Amino acid sequence: RTFRALGCGVLLLQKRFPLASSHGLESGVNCVMWDDPEELARLAAEWLSPGRERDRARVAAAGAALALERHTWEARTWELAEVLAALRGEG
Repeated sequence: RTFRALGCGVLLLQKRFPLASSHGLESGVNCVMWDDPEELARLAAEWLSPGRERDRARVAAAGAALALERHTWEARTWELAEVLAALRGEG
């Protein structure tokens, strides 16, 4: 769901999870990450406040670009092909 939301070009507020950065997620760059409900409420109010329209659009566009670049079915297929080749000793 994370990458589908990013691909839709919306501002994603995502609970922080291990390895998020390995998927290219960067809070404030292409999504907004939070650790607990209080932080989520604070960040939602902050990002939805008047005057933050350009910031929201910038982060949402960067998230959509990340999804298109690294998290499509085509990208996953190439990733899987590399893993299979390595397992077969072809790499």
